[in-house]
Amino acid sequence: MPDQVSFSHLHHVEFLGLTILEPSTVVSSLLMTAVCAAGCRKSLPFRQQRIAFLTTGFLVFMGLATAIGGILGHGFIYKTGMAGKLPGWLCGIIALAFYERGVMYRLGGLVEPKLLSRLLWLNLLGVLFFVIMTVYYCRFQISQYHAIYSLLLLIGSMELYIYKKTRSAGSIYVFLAIACGVLAALTHLSGVSLGVWCQANDISHIPMAASIWLLYAAMARNGFEKAG
Repeated sequence: MPDQVSFSHLHHVEFLGLTILEPSTVVSSLLMTAVCAAGCRKSLPFRQQRIAFLTTGFLVFMGLATAIGGILGHGFIYKTGMAGKLPGWLCGIIALAFYERGVMYRLGGLVEPKLLSRLLWLNLLGVLFFVIMTVYYCRFQISQYHAIYSLLLLIGSMELYIYKKTRSAGSIYVFLAIACGVLAALTHLSGVSLGVWCQANDISHIPMAASIWLLYAAMARNGFEKAG
């Protein structure tokens, strides 16, 4: 049963007999889905390469996260309740785990095999931990904590190491993606609004879309190859 919460304060539209809450947020979420689909189309031909496969996995799950988040987590939340947001949060966590793993394999040419093996185990344990915590608590904050851990701490530190060793142009794309992610988070937290059709959620989805594309572009710029 959906949560017994009133959503009457949210703006909505009627479409084909359906009530869609926060339509602008649904549209901006699907903008991110479209970015994922465009990146997927470009990376799919290279999927036999491990890093390209993991990049494609990131884009597929991030596309699912944004589509589910927009449609079930906003548009039809009055039907699904907070549980409608959970699949999107989980897909987002899995998406970043795919990308982490791709960066780890990219780092593999610069570190000892034993360290790479430990990083790969950290990747699996990390995604398992955050998935369990998200399911148990069903709170958006858990996925936010995971994004900080994954994007800033893991991916950021590994790409910084790669950049110091190789001056890889792809690493610059990752740094820009992280900056866009931070901008999106600050926009969301600020509560800035230009009206009901352009609220903080909607505005934050623009730098988020840019971040997704830059993460794809970072791997593509390097030819989906290991560093070094």
